[in-house]
Amino acid sequence: MSAALKMRVPSGIRNREAILVERISAYKYIYEYSVIVKRTKIYIATFHYDLVILMKAWGIPVVLAVFLAGFLCGNVVVSQAADLSYPLYWFGYSQERASPSNWVAEESIHVYQDRIVIDLEDAYWAKFVNTNSMDPLLDEESNALQIKPASPSQIRVGDIITYSLGDSAVIHRVIETGVDESGWFAITKGDNNAYADPAKVRFDQVERVLVAIIY
Repeated sequence: MSAALKMRVPSGIRNREAILVERISAYKYIYEYSVIVKRTKIYIATFHYDLVILMKAWGIPVVLAVFLAGFLCGNVVVSQAADLSYPLYWFGYSQERASPSNWVAEESIHVYQDRIVIDLEDAYWAKFVNTNSMDPLLDEESNALQIKPASPSQIRVGDIITYSLGDSAVIHRVIETGVDESGWFAITKGDNNAYADPAKVRFDQVERVLVAIIY
């Protein structure tokens, strides 16, 4: 979408400032809305050339201070009614990444003044070895809850699973799933590792799925 550029020159502006405005006005159209599409998420950014005029009239430091204050307030949104918080949206856009599935329903979580109750059947308490492969999400002092998945269809990209590898247990994130001649498999990778794990993980290797982390 484009719109004709309309410039307003404040009274008292000097000739050299008026020349600057005229040069900017020479552009017939500007993009008022820049639409960036990234994996079905649309981010709309607006840029107003009136900012140039304000900088000339009020001074750059004042305009930048006002702009920054409005930017910070407008991008940290807290809905007290729904008790929801949204992270700060900095310049540009954040890349969409696969996240863990919703293994624990909202109605299964009960928060009281003196305790928290989670309705979770057949849960396992998990501790971790300090291998650094899942930093900064998990470390040796982290506590977690895990459950046993009933079928391969429950495991999706983004989930964090514990699987057996010889005599050891590895906890890494699923970055790909598929089916080959041997059946279902998952490709896993530590969040802090540069490369994926070398071998495919079969469902009979999957011991548990991470559903909660307690720091």
